[in-house]
Amino acid sequence: MTKTSNTSLFPSTSPAKQQNSFVIPAPNEPLGKIEMYSPWFYVSCTVGAILVYGLIHMMVTPLELVKCNMQISVISYAIVL
Repeated sequence: MTKTSNTSLFPSTSPAKQQNSFVIPAPNEPLGKIEMYSPWFYVSCTVGAILVYGLIHMMVTPLELVKCNMQISVISYAIVL
């Protein structure tokens, strides 16, 4: 019988090696931390949703209207197709 060695294919990493890894610090929050479920939390979520979904809706809606008009009156848009 052959004797197997104690070395493994995946050596364990020691905590000393993990401390030398590259870590990016968190950015500073200019207005301080927002407490979960506070009124300021809901206000910031609402403003973020209005900005994101409102801008996307403003860009997509005119395209949808043109597409629907093209499907309804094919004769008017015959040059485009």
